[in-house]
Amino acid sequence: MTTFHPFETLALHTGTIVQWDDAKGFGWVEGDGRRVFLHIREFGRAERCPRVGEAVRYLLGNDAQGRGCAKEVAFVKSGGRTSFGRVMLVACLLVLPVMAGLRLPAMVGLELLVPRWGVPGVMAMVSLITYAMYAHDKKQAVQGKWRVPEKSLHLLELLGGWPGALIAQQRLRHKSSKGSYQALFWCIVMFTQAAAANVISGHQLSRWVFDTLREL
Repeated sequence: MTTFHPFETLALHTGTIVQWDDAKGFGWVEGDGRRVFLHIREFGRAERCPRVGEAVRYLLGNDAQGRGCAKEVAFVKSGGRTSFGRVMLVACLLVLPVMAGLRLPAMVGLELLVPRWGVPGVMAMVSLITYAMYAHDKKQAVQGKWRVPEKSLHLLELLGGWPGALIAQQRLRHKSSKGSYQALFWCIVMFTQAAAANVISGHQLSRWVFDTLREL
């Protein structure tokens, strides 16, 4: 069992997160040649979740079992900004869905009931809701409370909230390092791109796919 001296416990250390499990809310931080346990609750009221490779400041202490761990952890660099590259990525990915949304009411005979910008407006609203759900899930994770089911987040993304999710993943550093989640997320994004392209082409894309499969 590792024991820390009182003066060492009060010293502020700087280290790098070398392992992190976003779903379980814990990992390991390494600094000053020492690797110690790190739990999400030690970040206090942090506005985002940690990620591997991120620098943090912390005090050395012991957990309930007397094992060495990081206490009163804080990020060296505060997050919260959306990079220009991420903004451009969202803008490029929005081109096809917005074009399809503008054409959809007329294609289904609802142009008199649905305003021209009605569908893109709904997408924007769902994106805001999705961002809020990401923020809520991150807060729940930090506080160790009941999490938002991943399938609920994916459903919101599928309903058009993926732009909000994409921005939240960077600003909040949430769900951005979990491989399985990211794989399904990008499948949803690509599906929406394909569906939008199909609407714009007058369903020629889906007809081509069905004809190709029929010939196999």
